[in-house]
Amino acid sequence: TVSCVGGLLGHWAVWTHTAVEYFHRIREAAEKEAIDAELLNKAAKEFVGTHDFKAFCGNKKMKKSTVRRIYQIDIEESDSEISIVYTGNGFLQNMVRIMAGSLIDVAHNRKSMDDIREALLEGKRTSAGFTASPDGLYLCDVCYGQEIHWLCK
Repeated sequence: TVSCVGGLLGHWAVWTHTAVEYFHRIREAAEKEAIDAELLNKAAKEFVGTHDFKAFCGNKKMKKSTVRRIYQIDIEESDSEISIVYTGNGFLQNMVRIMAGSLIDVAHNRKSMDDIREALLEGKRTSAGFTASPDGLYLCDVCYGQEIHWLCK
C-alpha cells in the first residue's frame, strides 16, 4: 500500500524464459539474456524520490516541467517473469520504458548505477539506458488523494 496525493501505478513485465509463448508475446516484453533481479532492485532505488527525469523523457521538446516523484519501484520475480511496478505522481512520455531499459542495462552490466545518477543529475539522454519495448507496459491504477491498495499482479 502506498499513500499518495494523486498518483499513477505503472507496470512493465518481461518474459525471461527462452521459449516465448504466444500469450506472453502479447502482454510482456521478451528478454533473452538472464536478468539479475538483485541488481535491478539496487538500481531501482536510484529512481525513488523527486528528480528531474529529463533524460528519461522521449519528448526532446518537452515544454512542461520534467520533475516527477517516484514513490516506489517494486521488482517481482517468478520462474519466468520479472515485473517492475512503478508508483509515482506522474510519468513523462516513454519515462517508464526508459527507466526499464536503464534497469535492464544495469542488470546486464552495460550501464552502471553511476550512469543512472548522472542521467538524473545532468539530464543527458545518453547516460540513460535504451527505451524498452512497449510490450508488457500498462497503466494499472490512478489514485486521487487515496491510498493505492491494489498492486498490479
